[in-house]
Amino acid sequence: MNAFRFLASFAISACFLFGTAVYAQHYKKGLEAYQRGDFSMALLKWRPIAEAGNADAQYALFQMYIRVEGVPNDGNTAMTAMHWLKSAAENGHVFAQFQLGYRYHYGMTLEKDLKEATKWYLLAADNGDVEAQYSLGIMYVDGGGNNSHPAKSLEALRSAAESGHSAAQALLASVYEKGIGVPVDISEADEWYWLVAERGELDAGTMYEFGRRYYFGDGVAVDYNKAFRWFQIASQNENPDAMFNVGAMHSKGQGTEENDQLALHFFRLAAARGHARAQNTLGFRYNNGDGVEKDMTEAARWYELAAVQGLAASQFNLGLVLSKDNTLLNDVVAAYMWFSVAHENGIDRGAERMDFWEEHMSVDQIAEAKRMAARCVASNYTDC
Repeated sequence: MNAFRFLASFAISACFLFGTAVYAQHYKKGLEAYQRGDFSMALLKWRPIAEAGNADAQYALFQMYIRVEGVPNDGNTAMTAMHWLKSAAENGHVFAQFQLGYRYHYGMTLEKDLKEATKWYLLAADNGDVEAQYSLGIMYVDGGGNNSHPAKSLEALRSAAESGHSAAQALLASVYEKGIGVPVDISEADEWYWLVAERGELDAGTMYEFGRRYYFGDGVAVDYNKAFRWFQIASQNENPDAMFNVGAMHSKGQGTEENDQLALHFFRLAAARGHARAQNTLGFRYNNGDGVEKDMTEAARWYELAAVQGLAASQFNLGLVLSKDNTLLNDVVAAYMWFSVAHENGIDRGAERMDFWEEHMSVDQIAEAKRMAARCVASNYTDC
């Protein structure tokens, strides 16, 4: 980013009107020499007008010294660069003001000084520099909304966001989401985050979180339409939780049309990505012939995939499938094992099924099932 800004400043400066035609001519010839790699000639043309106070030439010399282009690389090179940077900033060069603030902010070449950083950022921001406005926002957030100029910093951050700066929009959204120096305002945060999300520049986890907030009314009024909108865009960004919720909302007609085939589609997408609740849902549907042809083998497959991830409901459901005596999957020992594991994970009905099957199993079968259950749990479901 900085390199782009530096080169941009050279190109823009070529179009500026200087105090005299001589300055303009010198600057233009210096720029032409620089662009063809003749750094000695660039220095020859820029140094006299820089010494005469021309900010664009001063900033150009800063670039040459900081990059060590056509100048000696000795112990004074960096400080000479800072001399020209400060001179350009003091003479109103906006890019220089931002760059000087940035270097004070992060302690680059200059000693870190947040007061000086704020001073130069404010000057650049007042002159419309979006990066300076955003940087003031960073300082505002880092200070918990209580830096040296909180009102001006927040105003600058908003200006950057309104200009379309994605990072500024996301940062401003986080200010309102977390209440950094302002009251929490999820609706305001939503508006800024959405602008970033539409460009695909917001992480899917944040997208999902806003869907969850609107779905459950966490800090904001329940709004299924907004919840669905956020879940949908998060699902497009490969978030399995969002895929599952899009499926669930299609299944219930919440915030969108009720469409069982779309619900199944999104359940499958989530399940294929390892989402345990989606896998359990598919198992349930195959178990009951809900929207799909009844298939106990498929039901068992999906239940098992979720069961070995520790989902207690699937562990219990898998036990039910394996305990059915009218299927090829019948295996009462394995069924007992899963009932035992499900019970240990909080499913009370697991104990009921264990009591029932103990009346229909041999002592050896029960002992084997308990050994299997202990091994399954101890292995964190990798050996079940």
